[in-house]
Amino acid sequence: MAPRALTAQLRPKQGSVASARVKKQPAASRKSRAQDHASRPARGASKPHAKRTTKTPAAPKKKKNKPSNLPSPLLSLPAELRNEIYALALTPAPTSSLDLSKPKLKEPGLLRACKQTRAEAEPIFYTSTAFSGTIRNLDFTIVNHRIRHIHSLGIQTLAPIHLRIVGQYRQRWTLKPLLPFVQVLAATGMQLRAHPGKDMFSRGNVFEHSFEGMEMGAKAFAEGWGGERLEDEFVQWADDREARRQVWCGEGGK
Repeated sequence: MAPRALTAQLRPKQGSVASARVKKQPAASRKSRAQDHASRPARGASKPHAKRTTKTPAAPKKKKNKPSNLPSPLLSLPAELRNEIYALALTPAPTSSLDLSKPKLKEPGLLRACKQTRAEAEPIFYTSTAFSGTIRNLDFTIVNHRIRHIHSLGIQTLAPIHLRIVGQYRQRWTLKPLLPFVQVLAATGMQLRAHPGKDMFSRGNVFEHSFEGMEMGAKAFAEGWGGERLEDEFVQWADDREARRQVWCGEGGK
């Protein structure tokens, strides 16, 4: 009887072995198992549904119009017929005019189609459109550029150009800024006619003298003056007019 009792005392209990195994596991492993158990839903509980998100469809990308390599049907027509089309498309209303003194001249889209249409239609555009220009303080810079470009086209008959010269009346004025425009007139042979008003072109006014200087450009073109002679003649004429401005302003003052 005694040996049996001793054997029973030496045999460990199952519960004590399980608890011993739990104690031997590292703390990190026990923590992860506890978190996994907590994250599991309870029995009988339904899983939460994922939120549905609706995606807004992206706007279709616009396709860029690539220039076509195919020849234009317009250019396949005879030259005489193309000129008639250009005249109908480019001839504006009789009362319309374009300002030559602005930095950017509004050209019809037909002139920007291609090089060939510009070369063919541009002379028709300049011979059928009336132009105007407002000059301030005798600054003809932009107008000079326009006139040189028109002259390079070889246009013989040009539509009327109306230049309106405006500015403040000053006791001390100079005609020197007018020289570049006179040089353009001498190079192109363009002639201008003055249409003086009552007050603006009173005797002795700077505007009256400016048109007198423009006539020198036409004379230089007709007589074939060189560049140096034109400049010398203009400077001498301008100095003479400016030297007498006190007398002129006394007679034509406002």
